[in-house]
Amino acid sequence: MFGDEKKKPIKAISFVKPGEKWQEKPFNYIEKEINGVTKFAILKTTENGKYMRGGYLYYKLNGVEVFTEPTNVIFVDTTNNTLFIKDHEKVIKEINPTNPEEREYILLYTDLGYEESEGNEGEFPLRWEAVTGRTAAYENIKLNAAVIDVDKSLVIVETVSLKDSLTVRQFVDYLKNSNLIDDNTFDINDYSGSVYI
Repeated sequence: MFGDEKKKPIKAISFVKPGEKWQEKPFNYIEKEINGVTKFAILKTTENGKYMRGGYLYYKLNGVEVFTEPTNVIFVDTTNNTLFIKDHEKVIKEINPTNPEEREYILLYTDLGYEESEGNEGEFPLRWEAVTGRTAAYENIKLNAAVIDVDKSLVIVETVSLKDSLTVRQFVDYLKNSNLIDDNTFDINDYSGSVYI
C-alpha cells in the first residue's frame, strides 16, 4: 500500500449485496447530472455569489484555481478531479429557473436609533417589508439605508435557507461585485451598522 492516499490503486471490482439492484453507468452526462455531492455546477449566483472574485467566476480544485467569465458555468466532478467550463443558457435555466425580478424578497430591518433601557437589553426594534424583484429590493434598501443597521438587517428569499441569508450589506455587496446592479450613486459602505444613538 502506498503512503500517499491519492496513490492508492483504483478498485476494479465492486460488490453488490444479494437482491440489490445496481448497474454501473457507462456514460455520465455532466450537464444532466449536476446537482450531486461529487458532481455540481458553479454559477455566479451559487451560494449568493460565494464563487465570485474580482468580477470573475472562481473555483479551486486540488490546488488549481480557475477564473472565468461570470456568464460561464463551471462543472465540477470531484470524483474524477475534472473541471469543465461552458457558457450554457440551458444549465442556468435548469439550476436557477426563477427570474430574480419575479422572486419575493422579505427585507427584515433592524432600525437604528435604538436605546437600551432596563427590561429590553438585547432586543432590537424590527420591521419587515415584502417586495417583488431583486431590483425593487435594492431600491428599497437604498431608501432605508440611513435608518437601519445594515449589518443586522437581513434579506430573505425563498431560494436561500434562513441560516444562509445575507445581511443588507452582504446583499448589496453581492449585487455590486457580481455586476448585477450598475449604480454608482449608492455605496452601502457609507452606512454604518451596529451604532445606536
